[in-house]
Amino acid sequence: MSSKNTVVLSFSEGEDILSEIQAYMKDNNQDYFEFLGANGNIKEFNVLASGQNASLNTMAFDEAFKVNSISGKVEKMNNQFIPVVYISISKNGVGSISGQLVKAKAVDGLEITIRKVNVKKIILG
Repeated sequence: MSSKNTVVLSFSEGEDILSEIQAYMKDNNQDYFEFLGANGNIKEFNVLASGQNASLNTMAFDEAFKVNSISGKVEKMNNQFIPVVYISISKNGVGSISGQLVKAKAVDGLEITIRKVNVKKIILG
């Protein structure tokens, strides 16, 4: 899946996902994009999820989990690229964990589909 505004990012084993996404934005002079989907696995990751009594808990995992879905955005603010990534993952197809991705490394072959958004065009029409 690839068009003028849609791009599939491919990751190699052990690549830092959030850093690579930020580098892609910088290299392509992109101010904003949204996540459309993902295919593959992540490992060595932290997820911020809501717990009991509306508390937030960070869960850390080393082993590989399958990405079931991904959403969120990355935008440029004050010359920094800020990723806000929500993810749903599972291991061996049993149960799922959902939350905000804080850090993660790719398992070889991970693909994340993004859509570039021209914010100026939206604002100015």
